[in-house]
Amino acid sequence: MAHVRTVTPDGERIRELRLRRGLTVIELAKRTRRGRATIHHLEAGRRGSEVLIHQLALALGCEAGELIRQDVAA
Repeated sequence: MAHVRTVTPDGERIRELRLRRGLTVIELAKRTRRGRATIHHLEAGRRGSEVLIHQLALALGCEAGELIRQDVAA
């Protein structure tokens, strides 16, 4: 079984980009095919899979690295 790597998102950056693009939590959740609770959790800084962060980056039109906190050890 493959190991799923998790990362700590930069919740403030995710929220900032979402709002800058005029998206609600529900709209972003639909774009990533996730639930709104997942988006809320990421914006609160709770860990998520690398796959999810990449999906979020695609939906927000940015690089995945922009959404990951750099001051947290993996």
